[in-house]
Amino acid sequence: MTNFTLGKLKTPIEIQHVNGDVTFCFVFLDNPENLYAYVTSIKDFLPVMILSNDLMYIAKSDIKAFKMFSNEHSQKGYIWSFDPYIVMGVDPEISLKNLHTHYIGLLKQVHPDIIDDKKIHHVFKDIASDITRRIISAYEFIRAEKLSEESNHDK
Repeated sequence: MTNFTLGKLKTPIEIQHVNGDVTFCFVFLDNPENLYAYVTSIKDFLPVMILSNDLMYIAKSDIKAFKMFSNEHSQKGYIWSFDPYIVMGVDPEISLKNLHTHYIGLLKQVHPDIIDDKKIHHVFKDIASDITRRIISAYEFIRAEKLSEESNHDK
């Protein structure tokens, strides 16, 4: 194993294993744009932090593919916020149509049924359920607010 230094940014990634299993975890990078260079620079084992905050090493020979979560707000861990706009990762000026499109996209990423489809460890289903509930609550709040604004604007 090579020597490495952990970066400062906790960057969420998804690793697809050769056997088809998927691991959601974090790597620590100074610059998330360097994910590919970081993963390829590690010789045998990739150090990752799994969702239970435990450090784990994944054999690079077991990695088929990897990707960083593309949603900028997910990268910063804002999903645990109580502000519905931060949870959804949207601007307060978003249209209802764009809000709905964004909502559907988020659910396709984190819904517990996706966990079943990807054969991810059952422990993560509870986490996915919690995140999904937060997204649904945030969406319903923002949607109601937008509908109220539209009805007041029409008067």
